[in-house]
Amino acid sequence: MQGNKIKEIFILTQTILQSLLVGMTHADFTTFIMKCLTPATFLANSLWGYILIVTLGNLLWLIGVNGSNVIFPIVFATGIAATGANAALVAKGLAPTHLMNLQMFRIAVLGGSGNSLALCILMMNSKVEKYRALGRLSIIPGICSINEPIIFGTPICFNPILGIPFLIAPVINIVLTYFAESLHWIGMGYIVDPSFTPFFFQAYMSSMDWRNIIFECILIAIGIVIYLPFFRVAEQNELKNIPAA
Repeated sequence: MQGNKIKEIFILTQTILQSLLVGMTHADFTTFIMKCLTPATFLANSLWGYILIVTLGNLLWLIGVNGSNVIFPIVFATGIAATGANAALVAKGLAPTHLMNLQMFRIAVLGGSGNSLALCILMMNSKVEKYRALGRLSIIPGICSINEPIIFGTPICFNPILGIPFLIAPVINIVLTYFAESLHWIGMGYIVDPSFTPFFFQAYMSSMDWRNIIFECILIAIGIVIYLPFFRVAEQNELKNIPAA
């Protein structure tokens, strides 16, 4: 019951803020955010700037706005440029040097925004029938980084419990990827891989390095650890709402 009241407050707050925004700027919420972010494209070339942009996108998801669509023009543009620069270096027989390449964005949304493939795996073995069915339904899309079923089916939006790991997991992944690339533990992206293909294909195709597949599997395992305590709380809350037989 307490969780439902918090969700209702979030929804009411979002509605009020969006109404005020439209009244003052004559633009919808998504358009307003994109206009604010466009001049800050340069931020995506730094680690902390990249984290800021991705976190903002995930915060938007938590209030029901498609955050990926908002930040995509920024991170994709800089990612393509960095990947192209790396490709030019590789063509000359040199090692790629641009860390904030397209591979970084693929890992930032590993399994979908919020790295929710980890949550999907946890849900597949849940004690709650709804979660178990949703996890099994969403596993294939999640492998291809499509997670709208999880975000809106669980739901994660307006969910103060699952919203915490939804914000934390991508930050951990970005930081680990940054240092793994810097230390040459994984291959640096220099190929523009196709979107919405299984994450292990993208991991290999972006750099033609099998170590990237292992690395992303490790990131998913870390994501499971991050999500686990919060998922257990959400699961217990659901079990309390199930009437006794």
